[in-house]
This record gives sequence, C-alpha cells and structure tokens, in this order.
Amino acid sequence: MGTYQEILDEVLPLFRQDPERFMRFYHAVNNILATIPEGKSILIAEHCKPASHDLFIKIASMYIIEETTRKDVLDDFLEFSDDYSSIRHVPKLVPAHVRPHFYSNRR
Repeated sequence: MGTYQEILDEVLPLFRQDPERFMRFYHAVNNILATIPEGKSILIAEHCKPASHDLFIKIASMYIIEETTRKDVLDDFLEFSDDYSSIRHVPKLVPAHVRPHFYSNRR
C-alpha cells in the first residue's frame, strides 16, 4: 500500500470535501475491523460497495498501521490477503516455553 503519510495525503482531500460523511465511513470501517474475531477473516467486498472499495482499503491500512504501532511484537494483528480482497485477524503468538532473559543468570 504505502506509508501512513502517503495514505493520509490521499484521503485528506476526501475528508475536506465532506468531513461528516468521511468520518461516518472511517468509523464504520474501524468498527468492522475492531470486531473481527481472532483467527477469522472478512471479505472486503461484503462490507463495502465497489465505488468505496479503494477508500475502505486505505482506511483499513491506516487502522492496521495505527494498531501495530501500539502493540507488542507477539500480540495479535490484522493483515490483508495478498490480493487485498480480505483482512484476517492473526492470533497472538504464545510461546510454548518461556525462557529467562540471558542476563538473569549473571552474578
């Protein structure tokens, strides 16, 4: 897709045209993404019209970037399919064995 700033530069003119309409769509996309259960996915075409498909992807990209900056590396996360037709919620990675930090054995 692109960097957060590149995506923001693309959607900002749409926001300026009709802020209320844009924010309704923005919040709707965020609500859809926030409710995807871990291990499940959604088809983007089922949640938006073809005319708003590109905007849905841009807003979803912003959401995913924002989300990953606030989470730990092992936490659950959202990702697009290779063809950007779906978004899946990848479960949190739980290590099978917790190893002590290598500094903890120092004396």
